[in-house]
Amino acid sequence: MTPRVRPVRAEDVEAVRAALVASWHATYDRFHGAAKVTEITDQWHSLAALSRQVDQPGGVFLMAEGEGGAVLGSTFAHVDDAGEACLRRLYVAPGAEGTGLGRRLLDETLARLAERDVWLEVEPRNEGAIRFYLREGFVLDRPAGSCGGRDDLQAVVMRRPSRAIARAALDADAQDLFGLITLAFAEYPGCYVDPHDDYPELVRPATSAAEKGALLWVVEDARGRVRGCIGLKASHEGVGELKTLYVRPDQRRKGLGACLVGLVEETARARGDRRLILWSDTRFTTAHRLYERLGFARDGEERALGDVSGSWEYPYAKEL
Repeated sequence: MTPRVRPVRAEDVEAVRAALVASWHATYDRFHGAAKVTEITDQWHSLAALSRQVDQPGGVFLMAEGEGGAVLGSTFAHVDDAGEACLRRLYVAPGAEGTGLGRRLLDETLARLAERDVWLEVEPRNEGAIRFYLREGFVLDRPAGSCGGRDDLQAVVMRRPSRAIARAALDADAQDLFGLITLAFAEYPGCYVDPHDDYPELVRPATSAAEKGALLWVVEDARGRVRGCIGLKASHEGVGELKTLYVRPDQRRKGLGACLVGLVEETARARGDRRLILWSDTRFTTAHRLYERLGFARDGEERALGDVSGSWEYPYAKEL
């Protein structure tokens, strides 16, 4: 039986609490000890606390229901005062890990929160959870002063912008795209760009992409200006190539780059690609850290472009 994801009802709270307690002990006893985990779950996951969340305005409280009504996982999120989605809780019951259930719970929860940017807190030693969120397009943002209002618990904040903000590029985006790339290159001494020579496809980006069987997406800010872009070349023997990932300097450290890479990975995987490659200028060290954090690895020898900047590029690859 495929688990069913549905809203938690009042009569589910006791079973949801039991699954949460089991998940917490399985995850956190090694960090905090069983006694402290019991004390935390009695505070945060009491029947009264969970019951209040069932009908909380602006909240989304979901559960994954397996055979016989077993609770296999649950999640709770709400809209905060800044209008962002705050993912307070996502846990999969012991034995149900690695089945894709966590991703289903995440996607179905955020889909109910009107395509908002989302943030969460996670225990910094919970490497499995951090890897999961990184795969889902989150990035590590900053340490939190406390976790859930408790000064005796550490946490780091992770963020991800809404995945629905990307759209297909238009020919009318050419000027914004040129400006975006020029800003990116200007950050590196000796790195120059002539968009018409180095990026002739961006003179008419939508037309050029269509002619080559490629895809190009852009992300707009609140004023309709392009704040990020990414492309994907046509597949060749099961290999896709990520192209043209740029994020405007004032829009960085918000998870946008990771979100765009996730979009390309999902698209490549959906069309049957088994591998994703990219080339990155050897000077773009910030981009290298992003790619490596997202599972790409240096793969082969660098190449010279022979351009005005004397550019060399590193090859990266990731199995899908």
